Amino acid sequence: MKNLVSFLLGVLFISLISFKTSAYDVRKSTAEAVKVSKLYIFCDAAPVTEYDVLGTVSANVFKSQYATIRDNLVERAQKEFPNADAVIMRFKSHGIDKADVIKFK
Repeated sequence: MKNLVSFLLGVLFISLISFKTSAYDVRKSTAEAVKVSKLYIFCDAAPVTEYDVLGTVSANVFKSQYATIRDNLVERAQKEFPNADAVIMRFKSHGIDKADVIKFK
């Protein structure tokens, strides 16, 4: 009898944990990432969804405006990696701005 009660409590505990974990819906746009030209943009953030890094692109503009650099990185990412889903941008003071180009699993 004790074994049966222990077993039922174990099953109940596991099912409660499983339900709570599956209730969270992780999407590609978690953290409300914006899309620019079909690519999700992550800046000072990383996606929650698992991904593979396809490669890295560098900006070839020397203006300090965010939108100009972002658009250049997105354009280069789409040319070099047409199947990409997103970019994770890294800005450098007095350096070359880069972005990791990723594909969600």
